[in-house]
Amino acid sequence: MEPTELALRVVIIWTEIVNQILKKLRIIVDDSGIRITTKTNIDERIAKISEAQRSLIDGLRAIDELKIEAEENKEEIERALAQIAVLEQNKAGLEQELEEVKKIIDADVTIFRQVAGIPSEADISRERNKERIIGFITGVVASVIASGIFWLIFQLAGLFSKVAQAG
Repeated sequence: MEPTELALRVVIIWTEIVNQILKKLRIIVDDSGIRITTKTNIDERIAKISEAQRSLIDGLRAIDELKIEAEENKEEIERALAQIAVLEQNKAGLEQELEEVKKIIDADVTIFRQVAGIPSEADISRERNKERIIGFITGVVASVIASGIFWLIFQLAGLFSKVAQAG
């Protein structure tokens, strides 16, 4: 290749590069001066706008789904709170009913003990204390009587030994 052909070829390639670059650039000359901006392809701009629109729609759908889910959760919480209130009312009523049943059972047990002659715990405790007191007093009396008998035996033994020595 000759140098002129090579130079011509380089100029052609350089011209093509500059041409391609200039196609992408917009040169604006006005009163304020020269401005160079890039040209964007309309199709690219539309594609970007469409992509942004899809993203916005997806975002709005997600927000709507979250809103629906939040409303469902709110309704579920309200139902749960209503059930808790009902259960608390039922609990209070059941506790009162339980107390009444306990009173009735205690009264029935008391009446049954009276009818059957079964002593109550208080009666049993009083009887036990009474028996202990009687047992204590009886023990003291028995001790005194036993001491008296021993004393009498020793007195009689001493009297017999004096009679036997005298006789």
